[in-house]
Amino acid sequence: MTKSTKTEIKTTEGKAYSRARDAKAKALAEGLKEGEFEVVQTITSDKESDPGKFSWHRLPKLAQRVKAAEAPIPMVTKSQMEQPGAVDRPPVTQPTKKTITIDLETPEQYAARKAKEAEEAAALAPVTPPPATSAAPKARKTSTKTVMPKWAQGKFRSEIESPTKTVWHIADELIERKPEISRKAIVQECVKRGIAYYTARTQVQLWRAARIESMANQAKVNGGKK
Repeated sequence: MTKSTKTEIKTTEGKAYSRARDAKAKALAEGLKEGEFEVVQTITSDKESDPGKFSWHRLPKLAQRVKAAEAPIPMVTKSQMEQPGAVDRPPVTQPTKKTITIDLETPEQYAARKAKEAEEAAALAPVTPPPATSAAPKARKTSTKTVMPKWAQGKFRSEIESPTKTVWHIADELIERKPEISRKAIVQECVKRGIAYYTARTQVQLWRAARIESMANQAKVNGGKK
């Protein structure tokens, strides 16, 4: 016959229990959490019918961290993944499509916008005072020759309302009648209708630049439609 041998292991916490789960329940009742204690077999036996006694003892801080690191990661089953709210997972965002719309101005809209900008700029610009007259006839003759032509003498101020806008309307009217009309002829017509010479000359120049740019934009639009 073989004698049964028992070895007693001293523990620092609690008494011995016949079952390991009883020792675990006691440790939890003491306020400890999983990983902060360990259940050990205090008395071992070589007989299967005599499993021995179990007790528990508190783990030091380092051992708690090691035990927590070695704890297995719980696996999530497919059925749990399909349940709404069972597993927190980031929402899947679908890429959004951006639509860029380019509005092209018509020649009439472009000309109206340029006329309005020119009118606002002219309203903010200081009024050009007439040149100082001299007692000497030669000096007066020289100043008028270099400043403006003879047909525009004395036209320093406009005699009508909204002169800048009127210049654009007159230019459109004349260009429709005679497409090859010169800039000088348009300025002369504006002066005849009561618009100051400098205002007419400046606005006709802006009108020509806007018309050229508008025609170029229209050509691009027509080319894109083909």
